[in-house]
Amino acid sequence: MKRKASVLRVLYDSKCIEVGHFARADFCHTDRWIRKDQIYSSPLLLAVVAEEIALRLFALAKGKPIDVVVAPPVGAVALASSVAAHLTWLQKRVKDEVRMVFPREVSIRDGKGFQFTGSFSEIIAGKTIALVDAVASTGGIIRSLEKATGEAGANLIFSGVIWVSSEYRATMDFTRSISLAHCESPSWLASSCPICFTKELPLNTIYGYGSAYFEMLKKADLAKQEQSIGRCS
Repeated sequence: MKRKASVLRVLYDSKCIEVGHFARADFCHTDRWIRKDQIYSSPLLLAVVAEEIALRLFALAKGKPIDVVVAPPVGAVALASSVAAHLTWLQKRVKDEVRMVFPREVSIRDGKGFQFTGSFSEIIAGKTIALVDAVASTGGIIRSLEKATGEAGANLIFSGVIWVSSEYRATMDFTRSISLAHCESPSWLASSCPICFTKELPLNTIYGYGSAYFEMLKKADLAKQEQSIGRCS
């Protein structure tokens, strides 16, 4: 695989990127969706992108050893494990391999966050960390991971993501963050979504957060009805 230029092409060719009408986690609408399941279910593709992330993180660190790779729970763990293995080889850490850990999800005042407990917390304390995930659309997960690793005592934090939105890329600190590909994919508030306006392409409820979006609308409509009944009574 040729560096940089072909990563986005590989994602399209591997059917990892869907074009259509999707809702993001924040319920903004967009015309692109990256299918993480396609990446995680392909060992070969996963190995290729993990090696590329490791190479770029290694170059970004400029000789500073990366000690631990951190991923959000579940999906990205396989990606992070492979990145950690590649970093171990690149850094020639035969007797002191790069570790991989993940936090547990916890409820916080403004939603959900992450927290490290037990031995995982001990592993990252005082260490240089690389946060790894497949996708960063709004950057919420990366920021939550960074907050959690900082609270656990990590010294220096880098991040590497396969695909980022143009929106998130505009906020990236390139002195400590890398991405393999980004897509010039716009996002809109639902009220100003041009795809919704044309009514030619329904919101996808298989990929993305389309089902959750419609459920939210139902609850909002029910709440309005209950308020209306309350006023009438």
